[in-house]
Amino acid sequence: MLGAGIQGVCAALELARRGCRVDLYECEARPLGGASLWNEGKVHLGLIFAGDRASRTARVLAGGSMRFASGLARWGVDVLAEGLSEPFTYAVHRDSILSVESIERHFAAVEATYRELRDALGERYLGAHDEVVYERLPQRELEASYDPALVVAAFATIERSVDPERLARRLRDAIAAEPRVRLLVDRRVESVVRDGDARLRVISSEGGSCHGADVDRYGHVVNALWGDRLRVDAALGLAPRRRWSFRFKLALHVDQRVAMASPPPSTTLLLGEFGDIVTFDGRRIYLSWYPACLLGTTSELAPNGIVAGVDDATRDRVFANVLERLSAVVPSLPAAEIERCATTVEGGVIFTWGDTRITDPASEVHRRFDIGVRSCGRYHSIDTGKYCMAPLFALEVADRVRPEG
Repeated sequence: MLGAGIQGVCAALELARRGCRVDLYECEARPLGGASLWNEGKVHLGLIFAGDRASRTARVLAGGSMRFASGLARWGVDVLAEGLSEPFTYAVHRDSILSVESIERHFAAVEATYRELRDALGERYLGAHDEVVYERLPQRELEASYDPALVVAAFATIERSVDPERLARRLRDAIAAEPRVRLLVDRRVESVVRDGDARLRVISSEGGSCHGADVDRYGHVVNALWGDRLRVDAALGLAPRRRWSFRFKLALHVDQRVAMASPPPSTTLLLGEFGDIVTFDGRRIYLSWYPACLLGTTSELAPNGIVAGVDDATRDRVFANVLERLSAVVPSLPAAEIERCATTVEGGVIFTWGDTRITDPASEVHRRFDIGVRSCGRYHSIDTGKYCMAPLFALEVADRVRPEG
């Protein structure tokens, strides 16, 4: 298993559950230390992907998210006890690339898809009992949290985030307790090579050093890398099928152990280069304003050139800009209290198909339906697409390696 982010860890746990012995390679010093730790943890029903007019993205993401909790429960992780956020309000910015009417039509299609999948799968989203996925807020409620000059409509939804920090701890514990998984940290995968006997060789180096590379042979290899997946795939002859981009993005992770008088509402601003607020059960707040937090982009096979060290001056600038921009849209954001809290400014690489900006309505960044497991013989590559899809794709790749029964 290549990569110990949420996707690689889930897949390793499922393969071990089916009796496989798994070597889990990770270039960092510990599993779940990169993008899987520093993202907002949203468990998507597809509401944000209003730019996909056919709603194919919503069907894929809702299918994964509705099985997110039950998938993690297979490995002893109760996600419903891991710090769910307050339900999201989706606020339509006056400069949204889509109209309120088109966004509301998309939300109605998502709700119809949710009900269809709920009946077909026998699963509910994060234990939700609500039949209504979204509801438009009356103007007085909108004005209680948002600047009506900047937010033209707002919708209460059942979407939530799971706290990635707390979930990462549980998954690390699960890996440490699994005797069939051997964790190989600080190991950079240089390449995967086919042997003549249908086995595969994984060539790795300690700390990325070009000296003393190790070679191990396996019956199956699963590529669950995030930043390096395309590079390893390409070296094996699996070239990307369309354009892509990597983005390096920071966010503010606010330690809110001393409760605020009035924590901000969990909010996603639609639809363009705006931001997010995620409030986790009185413990942490995640804040992001896309233009302020984005530090670099590339369409190379690997994002190494955009992930150089971030200095204190950059962190200070991002912190100030995010609070300024979010406070303008969400006056209820307690910026003065946040400034007194301990805050970590950290982030990771985002991968997406498409290499144009989110402000382009035709951009492929508005679609996430063409994701999942791609196999070539005994080599399997997982395009997770979104954090919430990891448990489902772990089951799918395990079915290809060792089907149950």
